[in-house]
Amino acid sequence: MRNILKILVVAVTVIALCAGIPAMQPVNTDSRIHKRDFARFVDLHRREHRVRQVLASVKTNLTDREKEDLARIIAGESLNSGFSVEFVMAVMKTESAFNKFAESPVGAVGLMQLMPATGKAIARDYGIVLKGNDALYNPELNVTLGIRYLKRLATRFKDMNLVLAAYNMGPTKFRTYRQDNGYPVFKYTKLVRKAHATIDQF
Repeated sequence: MRNILKILVVAVTVIALCAGIPAMQPVNTDSRIHKRDFARFVDLHRREHRVRQVLASVKTNLTDREKEDLARIIAGESLNSGFSVEFVMAVMKTESAFNKFAESPVGAVGLMQLMPATGKAIARDYGIVLKGNDALYNPELNVTLGIRYLKRLATRFKDMNLVLAAYNMGPTKFRTYRQDNGYPVFKYTKLVRKAHATIDQF
C-alpha cells in the first residue's frame, strides 16, 4: 500500500512539473525568411559604411557620435523609403552643406532644411512629439523627418524631378510652376544631381 502511495505521489509530482513547462515552439525553417533577413542586414551594413565614408570626406560640424547615429538612421530610412544613401546625402549637401545649424532666409532649418510647420506635420503623422522648433536642429530627428517627407512626395509625384522641386519650394507653390507642355527641369533638381555626382566620387 505504501509503495502504491509513493508511486501516486511521484506520478502527481511529475504531472504537475510537466504542466508548468511550456510547449516547445516550432522552429521556423522557411529559408526564404532567413535569406531576406540576411540580405537586409548586409544591405544596411553596406549603407552605413557608405554614409560613414561620405561624412568622413566632407566638412561638417557633426560630432563623431552624431555621424554614427546618422549612418544608422540614413541607412535604415533610405532602405525603407527606396532611396539610395547617395541620393539622401545629395539632398542634404544641397540643402545645408552638412551644416546641422543651417538656417534659410525663409526659416527652414537643419541638415534637410525643414520648415517648422512641415517638420511638425510629418512628426505628428508618425507619433513624434516636437518640443519646440529647436528640436528640428537635432541631426537625427531632422534627417529622419526629411527622408520621410521625401518619401511622401515620391509617393505623390512619382517623377524625381517633381519630387525634388516640391521638396524645395513646397507642394503648394510648386503647383504654380506647371507649364502647358509639362514641368521644366528645375534648377534645384540639377543642383541635387550635381551633388550626387560629387558624392559618387567619394
